[in-house]
Amino acid sequence: MKKILVISFLLFVMIFAASCSETNETILPENKNDEDNSAETDTIEDNLPPAGIYIYDGETELTIEDRFFLLEALPQNIAEDVVVRDFLYTITAEFDKKREILADIESHNISITNEKRNFAEEIYVQSYVIHDIATLTEEQYNQRETADGEHNRLFYYGVEKRIEDYNLIEYEIVNVDFTKVLSPKSNERGPHWGDGTYNRSFIVGMAEGDSSYKIYDFGMM
Repeated sequence: MKKILVISFLLFVMIFAASCSETNETILPENKNDEDNSAETDTIEDNLPPAGIYIYDGETELTIEDRFFLLEALPQNIAEDVVVRDFLYTITAEFDKKREILADIESHNISITNEKRNFAEEIYVQSYVIHDIATLTEEQYNQRETADGEHNRLFYYGVEKRIEDYNLIEYEIVNVDFTKVLSPKSNERGPHWGDGTYNRSFIVGMAEGDSSYKIYDFGMM
């Protein structure tokens, strides 16, 4: 009788131990999955862009009929973005969009009206290639000469008076190196600034009442 009780007790212990072992094996994979999910979540968060970081999401290369746009250097902020879109909208002939990024100034409105009329007569810029774009420092755009006494090609003549006249509360001076090619009919007119590579600066900013950056002034080429 004692042997039967001992054998029964041993069988009970073995069954209990086997049951505990199966329970542990079930729990372990669940813990591992939790760790994997946590690691995956961290990876997704790490790949998200930091809040407030500017990322250009416009066209970099575009062909429309005989017109061509190429962006070799991406804009690094909103002011540069606005200038790039001015070049782009000239090629795409989106004059209403162009009006939205130019300050509501009579000279700009007249310019857009003329550009729209000329486009209908096949007088337009056929291609723009933007080689470089940069936001200038005050020293770069406000000094007539470089440190070695040479003419400063980035000097923006009369910039302070223009900023004052436009009552700008925020502004940047954006400089662009670009190449342009005109349409055949445009070249037939003998334009003052024909095909070639140029450098130009823009005053981009906001005045009271503006909800976004706009181009207020075009510097000399």
